[in-house]
Amino acid sequence: MAWLPLVLLFFKHHQKVDGSYNVKIRIYHKGEKKYIDTKYFLTDKQLTKSFSIKDTFVKKGVTNLVDSYRDEINKLEGKLQNFSVETLKAHLVALNQDIDIIDFCDLLIV
Repeated sequence: MAWLPLVLLFFKHHQKVDGSYNVKIRIYHKGEKKYIDTKYFLTDKQLTKSFSIKDTFVKKGVTNLVDSYRDEINKLEGKLQNFSVETLKAHLVALNQDIDIIDFCDLLIV
């Protein structure tokens, strides 16, 4: 089974004008890290004082997303070593989008 750190986080300095923060997933692979933006946004009232997510809807959604990414990483098994962190990010992002093969290849080639 492959293991890859996937961490949920948001950056206080990335606060939008409306006061919300985008929840991101950090991927760490081969000594490099990349961030995947999620469709989830939080405001200060959806966070605890220690800045963890208290909104159950958002928490469940991002937990399901991370679980799906972990499942996909486990399916890659030995192939995971052939991925750079950038191609792994592109692969995971493509799982949750309706993307055609040409667009996916463009993500991998760039």
